[in-house]
Amino acid sequence: MCCSQKQDLTEWNQWRRRNMNARILLEGAELKGAYLKGADLEHGWLKDADLREANLQGANLNESNLETAHLSGAHLSRAYFYHANLNGAYLNTADMEGADLTEASLKSAYLRGANLRNANLRKSCARRADLLQSRLEHANLEDADWQGADLSNSHLENAHLVRTHLQDANLSGAHLQGADLTRAHLQHANLIYAHLQNTLIQYTHLERAFLVEAHLEKLGF
Repeated sequence: MCCSQKQDLTEWNQWRRRNMNARILLEGAELKGAYLKGADLEHGWLKDADLREANLQGANLNESNLETAHLSGAHLSRAYFYHANLNGAYLNTADMEGADLTEASLKSAYLRGANLRNANLRKSCARRADLLQSRLEHANLEDADWQGADLSNSHLENAHLVRTHLQDANLSGAHLQGADLTRAHLQHANLIYAHLQNTLIQYTHLERAFLVEAHLEKLGF
């Protein structure tokens, strides 16, 4: 596959449609800065691949294996990661705005400073993931399992966190203004200095959560 920025991927995608059962084996591939915008890589095997700063905007990575892949600084806006394996992947500062990560697995992934605004993370699993200072404004995390994740100083304004599992998560200094935490699980979560103004907390589980110096003005019950 040619990875030049001038490459037209139409031919590749047409070939993929004709050969849906063909396996894409790119484990450990050196694809730093590759131009793969809109590429069909569904079911691709990209474990440990180097995709730093690659352009994968709108690419189809549904059910692909990107375990421990290097995607720091990659352009992943509006890409599709349904049921993808991103466990331990390096996604620091990646742009994933509007990406579909429904049921994706991001366990122990590194997402420091990542842009996940408006992303669909419904039923995703990001246990123990590092999301320090990440951007998740208006993201959908309904029914997601993010237990033990580090979301300190992250931005979750107006995020949809209905029934989200955030037990033992670090949300210290996080911005949750206007977020919907209905029936969310925040047992033992660290919410020290968190911003919870105008947050909806109907039937939210906050047993033994740490709320020292948290901003709790205008909470919705």
